[in-house]
Amino acid sequence: MQKRFEGKTAVITGASGGIGAAIAQRFAAEGAAVVVSAIDARVDEIAAGLKAEGARVASLRMDVTRKDEVAALYDLAEQQFGRVDISVQNAGVITIARIEAMTEA
Repeated sequence: MQKRFEGKTAVITGASGGIGAAIAQRFAAEGAAVVVSAIDARVDEIAAGLKAEGARVASLRMDVTRKDEVAALYDLAEQQFGRVDISVQNAGVITIARIEAMTEA
């Protein structure tokens, strides 16, 4: 029986634990290749655990507030798995500032 996300690639930010890691695990269980990312080094442990379970996985430590690092994340997904089908924005970013003072990042 084919799994629901067989042949698909999912990119998940904020995947170093909790909800992000659970999302990655579920997509992998349903057959997707997963690219997990987070600013925290624990993302590499999450990736190793998924690989140990037989998942196709890549990981990247990165900061979602940096445009160049976000581009590198999607470049990695395309290089490793040829495409991106699903994008889950789970990273938590808190900035306290007036909206007028905020930059693109």
